[in-house]
Amino acid sequence: LTRARERAAAADLANATFRQADAQTEPLGPATFDLLFSRFGVMFFADPVAAFRNLHGALRPAGRLVFVCWQAVTKNPWMLVPVMAAAQHLTLPTPDPLAPGPFAFSDAARLRGILERAGFREIEILDRPTTLRLGSGDLDSAAQFALVVGPTASALREAGADEALRERVTNAVREALRPHLAADGYVLSAQNGLNEIVIANHVGPERTMGCFVNFGADWLGPGRILFGNRAAVVVGEIDGKTRD
Repeated sequence: LTRARERAAAADLANATFRQADAQTEPLGPATFDLLFSRFGVMFFADPVAAFRNLHGALRPAGRLVFVCWQAVTKNPWMLVPVMAAAQHLTLPTPDPLAPGPFAFSDAARLRGILERAGFREIEILDRPTTLRLGSGDLDSAAQFALVVGPTASALREAGADEALRERVTNAVREALRPHLAADGYVLSAQNGLNEIVIANHVGPERTMGCFVNFGADWLGPGRILFGNRAAVVVGEIDGKTRD
């Protein structure tokens, strides 16, 4: 919230306020808002009918509720591909399709029924397929993203994965995501030469780039830090050649 307030102030948004509350139970005031919007949040309500009823009561007579939620996992390869790769090494729990979670509203008929019971009318549910970029768009960050967000991350936590198991899952996820790397895409590693060879083994050296970051300070040893001045970033291909 502090960061949100800072960004609002930097954009001169004097009429924006920020608060942390449970939209399911928070008294929002009757007929207070013209528009309520949520992006990938409403699927996690413990009692969706009660939550949407509370939101409905906060809308003015002509007010609207607009939100974005995921369709079925089978239509979301950005989650399905990593979790199926992880399943080679992990025992995955059987998901409850009605439990709060990313895909709780994947059944459009069920979602419509929930909204109607909450008092909403003139309901319109639209299919909006799109292409997502995981992480920063390269293979390594996409794999890391899949390991901290979504069902693969949950499975790792529930399994209490040690470093060896996590490494096997990481490699499996990276390999599964490799075909989804854009045809003209490169993987840029910003780990100062620590993992370029590993990445090159997955995507090929011709699509792998390295990066050296000297950002402000260098660790020389226990208790010894060399403070730098201007930061330096050097990017290049792993064969060391210079190209246009």
